[in-house]
Amino acid sequence: MKNFKDLPLRERKASKKRLAIIDASILLLKDKRLAEIKIEDICDIAEISRSTFFAYFSRKQELLVYNIRLWGLQIGWEMAQIPREKLGLRYIEKMYMEMASHMKIERKYWADVMSLRASEPELIHRINTDPTPMIPVSDRLQRFPDKEGIDIFPEGTIYSITRTNLSIAVEKGELPPDTDVNSALIALNSVLYGVPVILGGAADMDRVGEEMAKQLKMIWKGLGGGID
Repeated sequence: MKNFKDLPLRERKASKKRLAIIDASILLLKDKRLAEIKIEDICDIAEISRSTFFAYFSRKQELLVYNIRLWGLQIGWEMAQIPREKLGLRYIEKMYMEMASHMKIERKYWADVMSLRASEPELIHRINTDPTPMIPVSDRLQRFPDKEGIDIFPEGTIYSITRTNLSIAVEKGELPPDTDVNSALIALNSVLYGVPVILGGAADMDRVGEEMAKQLKMIWKGLGGGID
């Protein structure tokens, strides 16, 4: 595994600026929606110029996309450290509960993720299905210095990680052998994006984890499977 400090200075500087922009935007999203955040606000926190911002990102929505890919990379690496026999439906439930907890805390960030999902479905589909790496080695090593092999680990998304665990669930007998994984993925994505939208509209986001858990159990039952 490479070390961040061993990379060329130019790469390290670029990585620090790029992740500083990402971190500044996430900080601002704690109190404001993306549309309310000015690029100048991000630049002030990241201590960069406006021209530097546009050297890395062409628009604010790209910040969400990049952070989603960073998160997917992290989750994918962490999943790879877990024995295969412990993956499957239970791992999907664990992942969804972790996201639900994050949604309750970072409500404005997730509201913008949901908005992006609704307004630019082609973009989200491309993120989910395009295997082309988005995160350079420098950013991987700077953000995840203690994750062995992260520099060469294949990028994943919630979509691809869920697909993998559905396939494992079929192998383990948690789901029937004739399970339509593609249709199951659509159902699970409906839970991930639909439940917080409905509860958010009712100003009841504190129940998002509870309701997601119920919906997942219903999907497992509908598919003819489940876990104890």
